[in-house]
Amino acid sequence: MAKERFSGVSKGLKTLFAIHGVFSLLSGSLLFLAPFKWAELNQYGAIDQGAMRLLGAVVLALGFKDWFCFHAKGWSEVRIIVIQEVAITVLATLACIYMASLGGASRVVWMNLVIFAALAVAWTYFFIKYRK
Repeated sequence: MAKERFSGVSKGLKTLFAIHGVFSLLSGSLLFLAPFKWAELNQYGAIDQGAMRLLGAVVLALGFKDWFCFHAKGWSEVRIIVIQEVAITVLATLACIYMASLGGASRVVWMNLVIFAALAVAWTYFFIKYRK
């Protein structure tokens, strides 16, 4: 029997959208509404609160995007978003590796490296598994 091509959104991918969405909404809200508190929690020194609020808006938008993707019915509706997430998380992982390689990286940099690397693997897995 021929293997059918997957065209829906799997439970695993929906779960990834849900987890990513919750974290994006939480961190984006904190970045947007309380950039100095976010900087303190992440052991950052002086920050530009305007730039942090702008970054918060972007991260919040990613969280809202995850909500819509969670409710999508087909792979064709989320394919380009999964590609975008692969790009974002791979580049973020590389940025964290660069920061860590400079020496004296905080625990937050290492934590972010692990999180972004895990997300990069997860998004890439679903892209490879379901691409047409």
